[in-house]
Amino acid sequence: MSNSRLALGANIAESTAHTRVAALVESGVIRGFHADVNLVALGAPVQSLILVKLKESARPQLRDEAHRLAGTRGVLRVMFLTGQYDLAVTVAASDPAELRDFVVNELSRHPEIASTETCVVLEDIRGSWLPFG
Repeated sequence: MSNSRLALGANIAESTAHTRVAALVESGVIRGFHADVNLVALGAPVQSLILVKLKESARPQLRDEAHRLAGTRGVLRVMFLTGQYDLAVTVAASDPAELRDFVVNELSRHPEIASTETCVVLEDIRGSWLPFG
């Protein structure tokens, strides 16, 4: 979002918006700015959220397993969870076969993984939450 659009939405001057954003960056509230990549245009239209449960014996390697997955082709994000599953892995693939190969080769074949549940994303609607106004 541009600074002028942000200022308009918050009903403040552009200079005030700029100063406030700079302060949020400096304080660590805003960690960075990222491109909103069109995965379809990139050739990866099949998105999924894969819930992963590790075996009890692999619990000490949870962080290592998350980092391994985060470095794997097609992985957009890895999140630690509470509840029944340990990790949620967001994946982008070129087609269902590539998604299947990811699940088989990067998840099911690894001895640390107890189970997975793959949810294919039908549509991704982004929110526009702002902490003001």
